[in-house]
Amino acid sequence: MKHFRYTMIILCVLLIVVLSVFTGCSHQHKWLAATCTEPQTCKTCRATKGDPAPHSYGSTSCIAPEPCTVCGTIEGIELTHQWQPDGSKLCVLCGYDDRSVDNQFITALQKGLEQSLVTITADEYLEVTLSKEDWSSAFSTEYACIKDFRHAEFEDPGLKNWALKYIDAVEGSIDALPYYGTDDWYALYYNWQFHHRGLALYRINKICPLTVSEDLRDELQLFLDDGAFTNEVTELCLDINFHTVVNTGGVQKFEAFVENTTEKSFSKLTLELEMLDKDNNIVATQSILIRNWKPGQKRTLRFTTDADFKTIRVAYATWFVKD
Repeated sequence: MKHFRYTMIILCVLLIVVLSVFTGCSHQHKWLAATCTEPQTCKTCRATKGDPAPHSYGSTSCIAPEPCTVCGTIEGIELTHQWQPDGSKLCVLCGYDDRSVDNQFITALQKGLEQSLVTITADEYLEVTLSKEDWSSAFSTEYACIKDFRHAEFEDPGLKNWALKYIDAVEGSIDALPYYGTDDWYALYYNWQFHHRGLALYRINKICPLTVSEDLRDELQLFLDDGAFTNEVTELCLDINFHTVVNTGGVQKFEAFVENTTEKSFSKLTLELEMLDKDNNIVATQSILIRNWKPGQKRTLRFTTDADFKTIRVAYATWFVKD
């Protein structure tokens, strides 16, 4: 009997040992709540389970974030931004911009136009009140707003194409300033760079309509109207096809029969031609002047050259139109 009692005691001890092995502890855990520094922890044996709790930040505001009330860290905080009333992800508090590059460019372009058009109003340049420094300030201010988008990753390839052309045209306007006198206001403003700007702005506006302050809308419309007409002139130039009519001793005479497909009369239209070799290198240039050209009127354009080339293109055009 005594032997049986000892056997039972040994079996109970073994059972306790086995249960301890499988449960990891021989007592009832009393778990402390998890914090950001520790998971749930038994206050008796310090056993743990689960993961640490999230941090408890006092505030996640983007302009005044407060550290975790438990551990004091601010690392890993997800800031809370206040987006624009229209829902666009440009924070009104800190300026953080989570919009696409396309939207960022349009906003920057509109900002540059606002600042530029405040300086260059229709009345000012018609009354010739601007100095060369005024022109430089207007162009440079606008350029500063958009120049960083030259290497940006746009989503819309069409917008990227015209955005880059617009940036180039504004930069070209700045570069052209030293070549004009302060009294050359018309040539200074209404030059081919101005027309290129207008064309790019017109095409950008077709992709994403632009907005400016109400008091500047007329000035913006002047740019867009010029761009629309420049687009007509561009299409006219693309339709010009020269062909050889005489080839004598290496001297060739070329002609093209062209119709004025725009809705305006040109008092003067100058076409700047470039002749290219098979590798698209410019080997010769030629200017053609057309005067008093009415809408729907057809003209024969002619030039003579001894250059050896493969193709002809209209590099650019300048013009004056009749009111």
